[in-house]
Amino acid sequence: MTMKQSTDFDTFLVSTPLRILFSGLKKGLLAIAVVFGMQWMAAGTYAGENAPPAMQTVISGTVTDADGAPLPGANVVEKGTTNGTQTDFDGNYTITVSDDAVLVFSYIGFSTQEIPVSGQTTVNVQMSEDANRLDEVVIVGYQAQTRGDLTGA
Repeated sequence: MTMKQSTDFDTFLVSTPLRILFSGLKKGLLAIAVVFGMQWMAAGTYAGENAPPAMQTVISGTVTDADGAPLPGANVVEKGTTNGTQTDFDGNYTITVSDDAVLVFSYIGFSTQEIPVSGQTTVNVQMSEDANRLDEVVIVGYQAQTRGDLTGA
């Protein structure tokens, strides 16, 4: 006597408990419940868990001053996060951010700029000087002092 074994484990494992659970429902409603249940299980989302990650975009560009000279070491940060980078010697940068990100550009002695990505892949920025934010600073050994505090011959 040979016994026939079923290899359709997926159907058994999912459909049997669902059939028992929804035994009182009409066939149309049962089919809907099974379809939606399968989609939720396949996606791994139960009551909002494991939400899909936000889409990511690679943004690149150049940061320059008002005269078009590159600004090496300028900060480029995704607003509201710690995700950031600095420009290279030629003022170029590359950063991966979410699609709805806002990039914050800052550099000593220049006004901070916030630019929304809005589907762009290249964001070039021309920074404007901000004389009010930069006092004249003189470096003395390991200390920094304002020019007015210094005396000497």
